[in-house]
Amino acid sequence: MVIAAVLFTWLVVTDTFSPLAELSVSQGSFVERLIVGNAGLVLFNLLPFAGILVHAGKRWSIKAGYRLLEGSADNDEVYTFAPVHCVAAGVVVRF
Repeated sequence: MVIAAVLFTWLVVTDTFSPLAELSVSQGSFVERLIVGNAGLVLFNLLPFAGILVHAGKRWSIKAGYRLLEGSADNDEVYTFAPVHCVAAGVVVRF
């Protein structure tokens, strides 16, 4: 969120700010596209994440999870649908 705030400030200072309705990942300045991408990642991280944490010892744990994001666009020119499956795994070490 800090990155989005810095990018927004840059657009306001340089007077290259566009209305929110005009922002997209495929058009606009590089900074505008970064803001859209960053905001999308923030929203993606708010989605539910199904995961498990298994304690493998006194200091070690193993974790894994799964997240599904579905999105589509329906208009007169193009119909698209994109399911995005994310799997994450990791090891937790406590010191």
